[in-house]
Amino acid sequence: MKKPLGSYRVMSNASEASANTTSGTAYSDTALITLDVDWAPDCAIDDTAAILISEGVKSTWFVTHMSPAIERLRSRPDLFELGIHPCFFSDSTHGATPEAVLRHCMELVPESISMRSHGLAWSSGILTAVLSQTPILIDISILLPRSSAAAPAYMQWLCRNLIRAPYTWEDGYEIEQPDTDWHPGLHTLYAPTIFNFHPIHIFLNSPTLSHYESAKRALTRFQSGTREELAPYVASGRGIQSTFKELVRRTRNRTRHCFARDLLDSVAPSPVGPGSPS
Repeated sequence: MKKPLGSYRVMSNASEASANTTSGTAYSDTALITLDVDWAPDCAIDDTAAILISEGVKSTWFVTHMSPAIERLRSRPDLFELGIHPCFFSDSTHGATPEAVLRHCMELVPESISMRSHGLAWSSGILTAVLSQTPILIDISILLPRSSAAAPAYMQWLCRNLIRAPYTWEDGYEIEQPDTDWHPGLHTLYAPTIFNFHPIHIFLNSPTLSHYESAKRALTRFQSGTREELAPYVASGRGIQSTFKELVRRTRNRTRHCFARDLLDSVAPSPVGPGSPS
């Protein structure tokens, strides 16, 4: 049964968070795999989806544009949840204002209740637009790399609640680190561990950000690049594709997995109603 809007609150301390359960099972052994589409070519989206389908692992995709590959994701709601990935930058193709950007993105994924902003852009203006204009209930636009204490919490604004859930592993961050974590595992103590990947890094098996950037410079039509055009830029050895495959396989074998919408159950019920705008 879906909880009514406004019935969530932040976990006040670690002991409360660790006691929070669904059907008697703690969330600390649950993985949430998210993917920022970032205008990736369809071949990258399809190949990433195929890895998840082969292992039967759920994931949430934050969508930047519509394409046949995105429609194929939508046809598998048992494994793929679609959220929005709005770009609020000044040169955004999504729109010139937060309101226009959100309107465009919600037209792409009208069923969405979750989001991550492109580049993790955020402001009080964006927050106001999200809660006044969309049905979004969950935002995952906070990166806390490798944090064991990260846990979702809600914030109240405009008489509505928004769950804000930090994620703790991202491919684009890790491949820039001198001690890249190529074998990410569950490390949050009180909530699902949230991972984030990009289909293009998975397709290219990116070992570094510069590898991806050189491939992007070499192809004039990168977003519409074909499998054959991108093939020369696929790296061998250890990279994001091998890490993704390993995580997905391990998730299937030893870990529960969930969608972003399942975070609605990972935040304790609130005894009070939503707040009022200041």
